Amino acid sequence: PVWSDVCTQEPARSKPFCDPSVALEDRVSDYTERIPTKDQIMMMNNQAAGFAPLGIPPYQWWSEGLHGPLEPCVKFQDKCACPT
Repeated sequence: PVWSDVCTQEPARSKPFCDPSVALEDRVSDYTERIPTKDQIMMMNNQAAGFAPLGIPPYQWWSEGLHGPLEPCVKFQDKCACPT
């Protein structure tokens, strides 16, 4: 699943972090507390491992945001395909 689809699928759909009636701070806490520290650390590296139990796919985020994300690329309706 893609991140935007996480709360449309079980088992995540029934978790507090997918419930819009729960305060945002509580939702964020619930979400991050479900990811073990060792897995959070693995997500801080250039080629992040992802975390399948929450539907977080592996991703490549490089070391900075100067040129925008590589994938998925932000699309503009201009000659420029990605931000630079």
